[in-house]
Amino acid sequence: MSKPIANSIRIGRPIRRKDRPGWMIKVVIRPPRGRPKTVCVYGPTVSAAEARANELMRWYAQFETIEAAEEAKRYTLAKAAQTYIDGRSLAAKTKAGYDWLLREHGPVGPLLQRNLAEMTTEDINDWVRTMCRDGHSLSMQRRTVKLVFAILRAAQLDGLTPNIRLDRINIPVQGEVIMRYWLPEEAQQFLAAVDALPEAVAFLMMIGMGLRVGEMRGLTWRDVDLKRGLIHVRQQITDVRGVPTLATPKSKRSRRTLPIPTEFSARLARHLAEVTHAQGKVRPTDYVVSTRKGTAYSRERLARLLTKVAQAEGLPEIHVHGMRHTYAALMRHHGTDIATLSRLMGHSDLRVTETYYGHMYDEDLRRANAPMGRLIRWDPDDDS
Repeated sequence: MSKPIANSIRIGRPIRRKDRPGWMIKVVIRPPRGRPKTVCVYGPTVSAAEARANELMRWYAQFETIEAAEEAKRYTLAKAAQTYIDGRSLAAKTKAGYDWLLREHGPVGPLLQRNLAEMTTEDINDWVRTMCRDGHSLSMQRRTVKLVFAILRAAQLDGLTPNIRLDRINIPVQGEVIMRYWLPEEAQQFLAAVDALPEAVAFLMMIGMGLRVGEMRGLTWRDVDLKRGLIHVRQQITDVRGVPTLATPKSKRSRRTLPIPTEFSARLARHLAEVTHAQGKVRPTDYVVSTRKGTAYSRERLARLLTKVAQAEGLPEIHVHGMRHTYAALMRHHGTDIATLSRLMGHSDLRVTETYYGHMYDEDLRRANAPMGRLIRWDPDDDS
């Protein structure tokens, strides 16, 4: 396949300006088809004017037409981002997340109106350093930089980022993850403190059964089989632009059936009786945990209550998702193997469980390997 013919450029001789001090150079751009275009560049000295002429020549020489080169000069990161998003089939939550990152006053705001043709690798890395100084979390930095990286990579395929080397962009490095969770006695103390509150069952589902926050919020009474002692995780509630939205579980393995411990069945039955007494009737589609109006609890409401009770009880403060980590720690304390834990938690793959909770099983590795010292009795001083 032959290479497309690009614009040809001719740079004239420097001419001293008559109207003011300085120099002028005429640059003639001849496309493969169509009329040529003449552009005048100026500079206070001959070398400055020549540098601008050479820069103009390098830019126009990359394109097949003058129109393509001039359109690329007007192509901003905001336009590239819109093209990137429009060209992909994204879930509603993913698209809302991208829109939030790409809003005018968001993390990517300082780059949005920058021209891709003039943007350099150092410009991107300066922006990354600014995000770090502004106090954004590491996960936010990585998510944002990876999105910008993907947008630039798509634009690069169209030849719109001549001055950006993607392999030189500094993506923030993920350090050691600090996982905060409660010990068995701390979890028991918390559940006892909230037992009389309407949100108690919500916390019980997360600490005692490992449900994600969204899975707990989306749980309806048709998903709870008290006779057989089973809970079916079929949906979740996620916030799309601040609006609670029903969605499918996070992965195929997240759609799962969990056995309910006998003690939890009794607590759920008591909760059902309390809700029935308060509302008069409970429909299968009603949420298991909800406000008086029947709407799902917000993540923020649960987080505020969690912090308030933890402080009052003198417990270590953890994030709402930390209750799911607490479940994993409690199951490990009970002796549950990592493959079973992965199924119970609904991870998409065993590797996800190993990444987050593999360190909890280090002692098992040492204990499993200990008998080898007795099985292979090798004495380095024995010459026989």
